[in-house]
Amino acid sequence: MRSHRPRHPWASLAPEELLRVAGFLRKDPDTGKRMYNLAAGLMFGTDLTIQEFVPGYKFDCLLRRRDTERYDDRLIIRTNLIDAFDQMMGFVEKHLNNPFYQEGFTSINLRELIFRELVANIIAHREYTSASPATMVIYADRVEFKNPNVPHYFG
Repeated sequence: MRSHRPRHPWASLAPEELLRVAGFLRKDPDTGKRMYNLAAGLMFGTDLTIQEFVPGYKFDCLLRRRDTERYDDRLIIRTNLIDAFDQMMGFVEKHLNNPFYQEGFTSINLRELIFRELVANIIAHREYTSASPATMVIYADRVEFKNPNVPHYFG
């Protein structure tokens, strides 16, 4: 955050205060003690901690260009969300070209611009209580994202 927006109001907060303001702490209704919530564990926890609290947590990245019934390459991600984002973006960079695009005098990385948003969305909107994996599948002619969800409304 400091590297992108050094003047952001949260940049000067102490770590515990930042966690509180960001919503990663909650008060235990029985003891009244402040504790980390599931979001904190998913964002910053170790792989073991995450699997202990959310055993079904998994992102599955597949490349299906030649073998569309199985896969040509696969990456299973079961780590914290910060590292999961980096690993998914790495899979995209490994398997998708980055065509040259220029806007005015500036060269723009369209692959990063587009997939940064898509990967952030699959992470942010995943239903973490579902044991179904969130998947990203790269085909020869398209990329598909699938996310488990629990619909709260009909329609």
